Amino acid sequence: MIVVKNVHEIENHITCDPISMSETVIPIRHNGAIWAILDLDSPVENRFDKDLVDFLQQFGLLIENYIDFSKGLI
Repeated sequence: MIVVKNVHEIENHITCDPISMSETVIPIRHNGAIWAILDLDSPVENRFDKDLVDFLQQFGLLIENYIDFSKGLI
């Protein structure tokens, strides 16, 4: 999990949205390896507080448990 409070303070940071001010990245894992990421941007600086990040991590775990990895890549 990565939380970037202000994307403009990170040298060489690449944003997907020009109005992005903060970002969080939550890994989706399968057998310990990162299979996908949940990447959220916000136009508000320092948007992702501990409570929201905790919720998003739990959401990531739900996604991991929901995906049928035996079918391969989507």
